[in-house]
Amino acid sequence: MKQRETRTEEQEAELIRLLCAREERGISLLQQQYGGLLHYVVRGILQVPQDVEECMNDIYLRIWERAASYQPEKGSLSVWLTVLARNLALDYAKSRSRRPEVPFAELEEVFGGENRAAALISLQEASPEEIVLQKERMAYWKHCLASLKPGERNLFYRRYYYLQSERQIGAELGMTERAVEGKLYRIRRKLQKRIRQWNGGKL
Repeated sequence: MKQRETRTEEQEAELIRLLCAREERGISLLQQQYGGLLHYVVRGILQVPQDVEECMNDIYLRIWERAASYQPEKGSLSVWLTVLARNLALDYAKSRSRRPEVPFAELEEVFGGENRAAALISLQEASPEEIVLQKERMAYWKHCLASLKPGERNLFYRRYYYLQSERQIGAELGMTERAVEGKLYRIRRKLQKRIRQWNGGKL
């Protein structure tokens, strides 16, 4: 197990080295090792095949330009890449007036307002006076998510971070849409309870 993790770290380091050196083999390795993952993330946000293809090209270019900014001590390369892909896909959808449906209404019961829900999952900017408070909320929010079971956390991220539809989630996890809805509801209620406890009974 340890040897496999070391080999993975070495492969990541080599990939970043190639990209930083502007060697074309770096892009080839990136597409080979992470292309499927990045395409999966983008496809959940952009529904038009042409948009997906164009966005993927932009993602590869962005990674090529920003490879030197990757900091392994802050997280794995796959996480860095998926966050970059997800955010760029959202920007891409917005610029083409094809902003994906974001289920803020579902999170309103957890956070106590759609604007707060939007800010906490980083789709809207907080006003300057709210930055400090938002950071405090985010720290506790991450703690709440970490307390969920792995399956619950996976389901939550699929729906509210990667914006996958309940139909897509169900198809990939072998569940009915109704079962997905029920599980998400129970997860939201669990998170709502913990946030109330943290905030003295208030949202």
